[in-house]
Amino acid sequence: MENIRISAGSASLLGLQSLKMETLPTCVHLLQYSTLGCSANCAFCPQARQSIIGNKKWLSRVSWPRFPWNSVKTRIKEAFKKGICLRVCLQTVLCNSWIDDMIYTARDLLQDETVPMSIAMTPVNRQTMEVLHDIGVDRIGIALDASSKGIFSKIKGKKISGPFRWETHLDALHEALEVFGKGRVTTHLIVGLGETEKQFTRLMQEIHEQDITLGLFAFTPVRGTALSLHPRPTIECYRRMQLARFLITRGFKKVDDFSFNKITGKITGWGMSRAKIEQIVHESKGRMFETTGCPGCNRPFYTSKPGGTIYNHPAPLSNQDITSAIQILFQEEIHDGDELDC
Repeated sequence: MENIRISAGSASLLGLQSLKMETLPTCVHLLQYSTLGCSANCAFCPQARQSIIGNKKWLSRVSWPRFPWNSVKTRIKEAFKKGICLRVCLQTVLCNSWIDDMIYTARDLLQDETVPMSIAMTPVNRQTMEVLHDIGVDRIGIALDASSKGIFSKIKGKKISGPFRWETHLDALHEALEVFGKGRVTTHLIVGLGETEKQFTRLMQEIHEQDITLGLFAFTPVRGTALSLHPRPTIECYRRMQLARFLITRGFKKVDDFSFNKITGKITGWGMSRAKIEQIVHESKGRMFETTGCPGCNRPFYTSKPGGTIYNHPAPLSNQDITSAIQILFQEEIHDGDELDC
């Protein structure tokens, strides 16, 4: 394997290119190199088979330039020795050699180093998981993205001519738990794909009860993808989902404690007073509004534009950020034609 893609922020962190950043990444993000992108067809992804983006250097709203793997590997090891990076994450694409390349990359990086490494991948057989575990991969992530079987089919599966199936992803997550252990398997959900808040929070509860780590993203439309015209979720909706995740995963509340609008499914109550919620937000220093997923990963501006609305904060929140987040949680949505109340 000669080349690999690396996120623009990670490339800058490693000194491979120059990029002015408000917040430095804490995780080096790698992406398997394929001139044709991915043979899957996820509706939100620039790497998708039917995406009309000619240059396959994009993932979400971030560019991923190509570099020689040996150069990247050397700089990653140097970055960990200097303590400027906490984790490396390899993200995969479906192509002819993706499994072999994934195993090679992990083994080559970890053979003489102890580096916390995650691999974000699609379902594989148990034998492949065991190989990755034995090599020293720290965690694996298998993203559901969708919060229901029906939405999954529309954005990743049969209805979009994609190879993935809801049941297969769930089975793979359960098998990964057996191989890697509880708390070392991650999945991601995307807010704003047409689900209700009730639907979304119930799935978060189920995922948490299975000891799977849960990361949240706000849907981000990308030009050239099948969902390029689909609106973003409102920041009000996203803040509610972030708070719901925090309350569930930290054991403050369960989804059955929440109340929902009977028609829209929107959260209308948390099973606790506003004063108590504000206390939790302040005592946690607003951590529920930071990037979630694997430990040591902050993904600066992966789904947010610098200077725009920050959905996942990549660094500890200021007092002003915390005050703003609380105000957003308890105000009505402001519709500007660019967002969708999920």
